[in-house]
Amino acid sequence: WLRISWQTHSCYAELGVDGSECSFLRYLSEVESFCPIMDNRKFVKRRRKAQINRELKGLLDLLPEYKNHLVSNTFMRARLKRIWPDWLEGIQHYINGVNFSWPDSLDHCKHCSSDDMTCFNLCQSTKITGQPFLYGRPKLNILLHLEFLSNAFGDNLFETTVSRGGPLGELVQWTDLIGALYILGHRLTITYEATNAKSLLSYSDHIPCMVKGNEYDLVYTDITGFRQLYNTRIRTPLCKFRILDTFGTEAPYNRKAERWGGLHLNLQQFYTFFPHSPDNTFLGFVTEISPFKSKSDQSLSKPIALIYGKQSYMWNNKTNYLRILSDYFELHGNVMDNVDKLPKFVHIHQMQYGQPYLELMSKAQILVGLGFPYEGPAPLEAIANGLIFLNPRFDPPHGRSNQAFFSDKPTSRGVSAIFKSLLFL
Repeated sequence: WLRISWQTHSCYAELGVDGSECSFLRYLSEVESFCPIMDNRKFVKRRRKAQINRELKGLLDLLPEYKNHLVSNTFMRARLKRIWPDWLEGIQHYINGVNFSWPDSLDHCKHCSSDDMTCFNLCQSTKITGQPFLYGRPKLNILLHLEFLSNAFGDNLFETTVSRGGPLGELVQWTDLIGALYILGHRLTITYEATNAKSLLSYSDHIPCMVKGNEYDLVYTDITGFRQLYNTRIRTPLCKFRILDTFGTEAPYNRKAERWGGLHLNLQQFYTFFPHSPDNTFLGFVTEISPFKSKSDQSLSKPIALIYGKQSYMWNNKTNYLRILSDYFELHGNVMDNVDKLPKFVHIHQMQYGQPYLELMSKAQILVGLGFPYEGPAPLEAIANGLIFLNPRFDPPHGRSNQAFFSDKPTSRGVSAIFKSLLFL
């Protein structure tokens, strides 16, 4: 398109396009970032370098304060505040792991200019093998669009259910991603509504080579968000998108028009909750360690078991299963919606996820799964805090052929249990 249209507006010439193939490549790689930077010009285009950012206030200020997103905003802020000391400890541990071979070289590498090949190569060569380099990185401009929290998505379904045990897994992963990108020093813009994201990515027909709308190096969103954005007039290359995709997308469903499939992206652009497949990219999440140490109460006649089921429908047809366990454990549950029909022999709490829940978990020895949710942070979080996780085994495995929940998911894998390596009943 550039070969055909470069003479249609004077802005192309002003940006160095003169009709030659080299000028086309320079424009597409250095102005609009459609193509990789040419090898002989990698250090010509000077970019600001990312610096480690340890200031929590700046991160909290990035979160939009929309009135109709107060619940999710409160959740994300509270999580960031609780685990920010762990983020700082983690980044310092990473820095200390870099194996520099001369005194004060760490400070030296902080100040490598983007065109100083000697400095860059020397610092790069001294890092631990396989460890991404921390200094000399470009400061990326990143848009994070959380469409699943938008007012338009299911009549604001996710946002309204957060306080009732809703999509906490998704919020955990998004919050951790935002925290990671921020502490690594990148420039972040966060949106919840598609109209806001579109306004940032759109471009003008009157000045076709305006690049303000294409200034983002990466766009993180979810499947619905990608569809909302890419069906409009944005000129953001497909390769810039990163899709947070809980269950992952397999190749056949990447090309198949289904509710959660048919995006036609590189499979590595799908970022998953757990490492389901090497075809996708494993993003993961942070397991939160409780600061509370009261693991047992000797005055109790039975050890405490915490039931993993945050909404009442997850408890359906589980009464007999729980009654057997109640002979051996004092059962506690944390359910955020109607609890009238739940077993009376279970101590039911109704507390928001956060410090109160972590304190409750610190008193338990067992986390009891009910078979659903299939995936979430709670089991790994419990294990990280010293609990044993019990969960039913599915025989035959649950999947597209026998479970409505999986019928439109872009994966054909069967789930025999939440975590195969743990203890099952």
